[in-house]
Amino acid sequence: ILYFDQYLLVDENSSVAERQNVFGIVAHEIAHQWFGNLVTMNWWDDLWLNEGFASWMAAKAIDHVHPDWNPWMAQLTDGTATAMALDAREGTHPIVQEINTIDDANLAFDTITYEKGLAVIRMLEAYVGEEDFRTGVRNYINSRRYGSARTEDLWTAIQGASGQPVLEIARSFTGQPGFPLLTVSAPTCSRRQTERQVGITQRRFAMDDSARTSERWDVPIVVSTVGGEAERTVM
Repeated sequence: ILYFDQYLLVDENSSVAERQNVFGIVAHEIAHQWFGNLVTMNWWDDLWLNEGFASWMAAKAIDHVHPDWNPWMAQLTDGTATAMALDAREGTHPIVQEINTIDDANLAFDTITYEKGLAVIRMLEAYVGEEDFRTGVRNYINSRRYGSARTEDLWTAIQGASGQPVLEIARSFTGQPGFPLLTVSAPTCSRRQTERQVGITQRRFAMDDSARTSERWDVPIVVSTVGGEAERTVM
């Protein structure tokens, strides 16, 4: 694992921000021993399998060792929000994109690959549950170790471990640009569970009319009443 000095060294005079930066980068690069080395992407169009996962794993490590740093809150403000701002514009691209040249590969190391990739992983982990997600990732790594993999291999493993329709969700969030804006109507309340309803509509979030195109997403939804069991579905 190779580093520039400033991404590795801290001392008693280092600020909290410097310590956080070094910790996150070291965790990210160590995670590549699994996501990138033990299992390698089949081609550059699946670069996010390396970078999105290493970024997600770094945040998991920070949350475990330094929960006082609130890494997921920092990720929302510094990472996810930046990716969403880019993804709301006409010139954005899907997480999984066609790579044909060296220049294409170099350009793929961007905020969409890293930060949107992390956000989609985090969303699917929250939907299927941490334990099922972890089991799926283990199965994926064990089945592909010392070899290569494509995005579909990962989602197939997590779908198998969770029994949830992960493939259809993941394809719509990684295979097309943009992200959905959801509008939730006031719930219909009733003593009868079958009559309780919540209306949700979606459209692409866009900065302007040129980016307001007609994509649709398979959106994972988790809904519960106060004190009730969570209902999971896909819109």
